[in-house]
Amino acid sequence: MEFPIYKIGDFVSFIYERKIVTGRIVVVDYFGTIEQQKEPSYDIFDNENNITYKHIIQSCLIGKTRRKQNARN
Repeated sequence: MEFPIYKIGDFVSFIYERKIVTGRIVVVDYFGTIEQQKEPSYDIFDNENNITYKHIIQSCLIGKTRRKQNARN
């Protein structure tokens, strides 16, 4: 089992439906998802589109990014 690389509040980028999405991590699930328990998953809030992406596994994240200019806490 892998350990989380990212923490709540980190801004990260990931690919979702062939687009790069940037958002802030709001939940870290150390034990993965129901489908897999090998790596952590994250819930990531995209403030620009007001969407929370759920259960994004760690290997799908591109990495940390800078906070967006229009991002609210």
